[in-house]
Amino acid sequence: MDDKLLVNQILRGNKSAFMQVIADNQKLVVQIVHRLISDAENRKDLVQEIFIKAYSGLPRFSFQSKLSTWIGSIAYNHCIHFLEKKKHVLFSELTGSND
Repeated sequence: MDDKLLVNQILRGNKSAFMQVIADNQKLVVQIVHRLISDAENRKDLVQEIFIKAYSGLPRFSFQSKLSTWIGSIAYNHCIHFLEKKKHVLFSELTGSND
């Protein structure tokens, strides 16, 4: 199905259209998460968070790229943000600072 048609259906409340987006992009998102995140429990959570983020961001999707490319960039950026936050928490625990 065409990206614009799919997004428009989702925005009109068609939940099965978003299930199609998940099915079409699950492999891509899982590959990105698995390459960047080593912990299996965090991987599962991150995949879910990425699709939630994509769903909530759909009204702002501007069709400047393919939907899969956009979701892939969300996955990559979400993982990088997770790693940066984790690094900051670990550094704070090591130094005893709360910054």
